[in-house]
Amino acid sequence: MNKQLIFIVAALVSLSLMSPMASAHHAHATVWSVDHQGITLDSGDAVIHGNDGTEARITPDGTLNIAGKTISVNAAQRQQLVQYVATVRDIEIKGAQLGAAAGSFAAGVAAEAIATLFAGASEDDIDRKAQTRANEFKKKALPICRDVQTLKQLQDSLQASLPAFEPYAVIEAHDAGDCEHDINSDD
Repeated sequence: MNKQLIFIVAALVSLSLMSPMASAHHAHATVWSVDHQGITLDSGDAVIHGNDGTEARITPDGTLNIAGKTISVNAAQRQQLVQYVATVRDIEIKGAQLGAAAGSFAAGVAAEAIATLFAGASEDDIDRKAQTRANEFKKKALPICRDVQTLKQLQDSLQASLPAFEPYAVIEAHDAGDCEHDINSDD
């Protein structure tokens, strides 16, 4: 019974924590963050906080500004920068949608746990059912993982062709793979 109560409380806490994520597009939303590095959206621009402490800003039209200076890019690089911003925006949108769905999911799981608890189900049955539903919900994040993989590929291509982009390669090789692996695991 103690395990069930902890699960119910955890689900309700998750619901309350997810609610702020449910609000759509912020003027400034964090999309990716590791340590002090990260990628945010700021009024439509992708802002990358580099590993050297500086900041790069990419506008939706593919203009790259580093430390307030516009960096000259060729047509292929500009197209990659446009796709980079679009992918960051897609991650933010999908994240907000998933956050909104998480609130409903957590409430449904909590209600189901309470109902099955009162129906006399065993702790193992409740845990199994909740784990199955959680695994199904985690799969809804796969499109975000795929966007992270796309962003990593764009980052690598830009890093290879544009030396000024080097400090803004903040997504590590394992990050995109870990995302999908974590979703597909039963933990």
